[in-house]
Amino acid sequence: DFHSMASPRQSFRTRRSGAGVAGGGGGSFTVDTPLIIRLAVLVIALWALSLFVLPFPNHETQRLVRRRGVGLRPNKERISRRMQSTEGRDGNGNRMDPMTIRYSPATFPLVAPKATWPVRRVDLRDEYQYEYIIHPGDYDGGDDTEPKMKVPRFWSRPLHNNTLMSRGLASFIGTCTTPDAASRSHARGSACPLEERTIFVALASYRDYQCRDTLESMFIRARHPERIRVALVDQRDLEMDPSCVFPRIPCIRDPNQALCKFADQIELYDMDRHLAIGPSFARHIAYRYYRGEYYAMQMDAQTIFVLDWDVDVINQHQSTGNEMAVLSHTPQDIIDSVDPKTGKALERKRTIMCETHYLRENYLENDLSNLKDDVSSERGPILQPFWSAAFSFARGHFVVNVPYDQYMTFLFSEEEISMALRGFSVGYDFYSPARNICFHTYANGENEKDRKKVPLFWENEKRYGDDVDHFRTRIKAMIGLSPEKNVHAWNHVGKELYGLGGARQVSKFFSIYGIDPMEKIHEHHLCDFVDDGTMHETFAKHLRSNGMGIDYESIQYQFKDSRPVEASQRNGNRKMKELVRVEEQQGGQKDASSAAEEKDKGQDQNTGDGTG
Repeated sequence: DFHSMASPRQSFRTRRSGAGVAGGGGGSFTVDTPLIIRLAVLVIALWALSLFVLPFPNHETQRLVRRRGVGLRPNKERISRRMQSTEGRDGNGNRMDPMTIRYSPATFPLVAPKATWPVRRVDLRDEYQYEYIIHPGDYDGGDDTEPKMKVPRFWSRPLHNNTLMSRGLASFIGTCTTPDAASRSHARGSACPLEERTIFVALASYRDYQCRDTLESMFIRARHPERIRVALVDQRDLEMDPSCVFPRIPCIRDPNQALCKFADQIELYDMDRHLAIGPSFARHIAYRYYRGEYYAMQMDAQTIFVLDWDVDVINQHQSTGNEMAVLSHTPQDIIDSVDPKTGKALERKRTIMCETHYLRENYLENDLSNLKDDVSSERGPILQPFWSAAFSFARGHFVVNVPYDQYMTFLFSEEEISMALRGFSVGYDFYSPARNICFHTYANGENEKDRKKVPLFWENEKRYGDDVDHFRTRIKAMIGLSPEKNVHAWNHVGKELYGLGGARQVSKFFSIYGIDPMEKIHEHHLCDFVDDGTMHETFAKHLRSNGMGIDYESIQYQFKDSRPVEASQRNGNRKMKELVRVEEQQGGQKDASSAAEEKDKGQDQNTGDGTG
């Protein structure tokens, strides 16, 4: 046995036997049997222990895990095989989004990835930095669609795990322009000084000639342009339209232009215009470029910034005392709003997102922003119910926890209420900025002629627009706007990533702001409660002591219209119009062809701004 061996070293190697095999000469080898048994028992014990300790991925995830590490790096062939198989489906048999499978909360613990600064440029030639997805316009829910678009990988899956994100995890996220003296790490989180906090900018453009002007003003008028990193999704005619990253004057002639000096801080995703299906998909791709920056901002491609905008917006966000604060509004018109000599803002009115209405498709859309000049900027940002895609500024974890839904093909008005309800359910709070840091170029006045020449993404509708109703039904049911829908009546693709969070129930949102998703009606004149700061005074006192958002469970308020007679008339008129519309649909089938022709003519005459 083991104790009779000459030395312990002999127990780890074979020993020559003098007896041989079947009486043969001593040329064979035997192995110490008790040692092999001991090793086998040890291996089995370790394996059994791992079942209870280590978070092993499920069967579907195991096929995508790299052999040399725990990072999930599926290549095109592996994703394609998964798409073709019956695996990777939710409980209703619908195909699940690849991100849902690879980043399931049950698969890995909630840990933010390592962040660095400056960020190494995302290389779409490196298979570990990109992945293939199905173009949403080609997605029909079947098995015959191949992944064909190469896009950057997300920096992280959502970190909320269907509950309120912890303060410790939220404070950990964020890079600085200078590293920590001891660790030499740029990922310093909340320990980072205000002037060194980095800003990620998501910018989507569709054939917009002013996109380069937006980039120019963003960098030139920032006090600390070195902390800005832009993810630009430039949807253009690759043969006719100039790229947004090309300055108006060649850099060799004027190297001081922002697009020359800060070219390394702009990540470009050059997309052929024929792949454009609306701003949501473009912004989805832009969000994929996020790499752990402290703040995240988005705006439209025809935006002009004011002097020292970066310092001002960070100070405004900091003044809320709310880690989950999102500053958002629809910027005002650029005309007469910025001093051309100093670059400072001349317009002092604040824009408040405080009203909504139901569309014909029973979908909520933001009303035009309410301008107020009687809410002093000294008061700071004030709480508001809704969110605007035209400008948003938040902590970086917002784009991680509320990634843009890629399956919103030709859905324009639905974008903002979707992000608002999802953000609310994850725990974020929306604020109207106290001061304007940027303005928008609309098709008005002196800019009307040029802006009306900008093409719209709707020009691709005939290519991809057949399934708009399918995607609209999906998004309404997924965010709670169609509670009457049977759970099996809509496609659940991407629900785990792009659905509601678990920190708050959207029923609370509907109750507080007077929205009835069953009857498709809502209380009017919500701005009466919001724009004078009453909502802020009522709700701000419920900010959690650790700064992780407003505790809506402690709020029992329910908005009621102060002018109910007028609201009743508006709701009644809407229901009457809906009945008339149904009757027209039932009795007007014979006019379908002529109606389609009229629609085409109307689209040809459409002269809205660059986003439609």
